[in-house]
Amino acid sequence: MRPSGTPRNRPPVGPPPGEQICALVAEDEPLARAVVVENLRRWGYRVFIAEDGDQARQALLAHPEIRLLITDWRMPGCDGRELCRMARELERPRYLHILALTVRSSRTEGLQAIQAGADAFLVKPVDPSELEAQVRVARRILDLDDLNAQRIAELDAIDRRVRLDMEAATRVQVSFLPEPVLYRPKVRCASIFQSSRHVAGDMFNLMDLGQGRLAGYVLDVSGHGTQAALLSVSIQMLLESLVSVRGGSREASAGPGERVSLEDPSAVLQMLNRRFPVMRQSGQYFTMIYGVLDPGKRTFRYARGGHPWPALVDSQGARLLKGSTGSALGVFSQVRVDSEVLDLEPGDLVVFYSDGLTEARSPRNRREEFETSRLLASLERTRGQGVIAAVQDVERALREFVGDQEPHDDVTVLGMELLKE
Repeated sequence: MRPSGTPRNRPPVGPPPGEQICALVAEDEPLARAVVVENLRRWGYRVFIAEDGDQARQALLAHPEIRLLITDWRMPGCDGRELCRMARELERPRYLHILALTVRSSRTEGLQAIQAGADAFLVKPVDPSELEAQVRVARRILDLDDLNAQRIAELDAIDRRVRLDMEAATRVQVSFLPEPVLYRPKVRCASIFQSSRHVAGDMFNLMDLGQGRLAGYVLDVSGHGTQAALLSVSIQMLLESLVSVRGGSREASAGPGERVSLEDPSAVLQMLNRRFPVMRQSGQYFTMIYGVLDPGKRTFRYARGGHPWPALVDSQGARLLKGSTGSALGVFSQVRVDSEVLDLEPGDLVVFYSDGLTEARSPRNRREEFETSRLLASLERTRGQGVIAAVQDVERALREFVGDQEPHDDVTVLGMELLKE
């Protein structure tokens, strides 16, 4: 039974049994020091004693486990003001609660103590009941600090586990990507890939369609992180499966009663739009550009669904191909996607890229973006040098533009070159 007059849920003055909080008492007057020290010990605190400010300074430096400092405001050597300021400047593992002891005749010392870094103050001579009340407040603050430190440690542990999982997922995702430089008969390809997170929403690939024909695509899923990466990998795996089951046929089964020609870019994008209606399921959408290079016919047939226009580099220079149309995929049940056909000459190259490249921001001016003008200028500088030099120069130009900062969006560049005989 609770004794009459005892407050409910009264917080403890000192630490629970088996646990000690370290306190430092800095007081040059023996009687005043004894009152504070004996009460703290009675309440279960482990107490360090300093007879002046200089000893208190040394104790704080030597014992980072001290959590409570009770200091006189007027002491020889380092006074209370200097001690408070020094204590607040120290790098300590946990919060230090400071209680200043001021003289009753001075009304300004309490305010000065708070301004110097003290949490509270008591007037001298110290009343044990007032000291007890202030120590209870200090204990609540230190308990909250302990709880906060525990929560931070738990979050750090979770963050470490998540980062390890994300890094493992990144290795899996990167394993799906083609080599940075790929040679095929009469065709050479080069690419760069930079993820803004451990796992990315960008994906690209090259697929051998037989008889020298090579399909390439760049895919960009809205958002970042695991959800975007899962969708991009799912789309890539579907396309890979269609290539593997097609055999010698020009068409592959994309589902019950549905066949699609992987050599028809518009048909491929329309099929993916039907198979992945992600907007109504998860609020996502994706953009994509898909093209087929036929070295025998010297043609490049492509289609884009909401994706940035591709770039063509030929004898006339570097320019964007703005004639194609097509909306983002995964939003509507039906989309119009038109295929375009380019007649190529040996040495011509086509470049696909994600908007993470052109929308990359300068650290010097956050409103300034890389834009297509820098992409075309880079492609113009390396015109006639081949796709490897072209992609490498784009990467160099991007690195010079953004510096060491992590890209705010995934960056993908894929170049396909028709080789000279």
